Order: sequence, then C-alpha cells, then structure tokens
Amino acid sequence: PSTEVIATVDNKIIILMQEQPGRKVYPSLPGGRVEVGDTALHTAQRELLEETGYKAQKWILLDEFSGNQKYYFRESLFLARNCKKVSNQKLDAGEKIKVTFVSFDDFLQLCQNSRFVAAIPLKFMMYEALLDVKKKEALKRRLKLKS
Repeated sequence: PSTEVIATVDNKIIILMQEQPGRKVYPSLPGGRVEVGDTALHTAQRELLEETGYKAQKWILLDEFSGNQKYYFRESLFLARNCKKVSNQKLDAGEKIKVTFVSFDDFLQLCQNSRFVAAIPLKFMMYEALLDVKKKEALKRRLKLKS
C-alpha cells in the first residue's frame, strides 16, 4: 500500500521536484509506502513532514485506488489542508527534493507531463478537469480551494 498527499498552503498546492539516484528530476506529490503495522493516514502525515517540513491542520481521505486486474495494491489519496512549515526536510540518503507551490490550474497541467509521478486514477481526474469545466469546478471544490 502507498499514499499520496495533495497538500495546500493558502490557495496553492505543494509539488515536489524530486531527484533520485539514477533518475532525472521529476514532479510528484508527497507520499510513500505504508510499512507493515502502519496506517495510510500516519504514513501520509509522516511523508509530508519528512519530504516538505510541513504539517497540516486538517486531513481528509479523498479517495482510495486499488491497482488494476494484473496487480493489487491499495493507494490512499489524502487532502492535507492549511499546511504550515514546522521543520526542515528529513530526506533519505540520495534524495534531493525541492518544495514548490503551484496554482490549481498549474496543478492540473501536470497530468500532461510524462514525468509527473502520481496515481493513474488521479491523473485521469486531473485530465477530465482540464476537459470539462464542471469537473474542474467540482475538483476545485473537493480540494477546498478558493476560486
């Protein structure tokens, strides 16, 4: 199982620009693998803090995905609202992560970036929001972002 976090600061979304050993820089959301005995929420909270130095005032489970017919794994997507910087990053050896902040519209554009690492169902939601104004507004409301 794994987690991904859409974290908001004011009316912006945190996007990580990651550089891992053997990979070119790529954008992603905070998140990581759920270890045995841990919960998806605790993992999401820990990963947000470690990768960004931010903590959220409110956590909402937005969705859960379950892989596809060839493999199964649970992926939990959380919304972390009203994040505040509380510490420095605590990165694993070899990790280089730059924390950036993007508007909702720029966030949606990421689904067209082949390097953007995110759950496929989330990318579909983002892409649908680009194509359909009603779905865009619905997703923006779901993320509790101001217009």
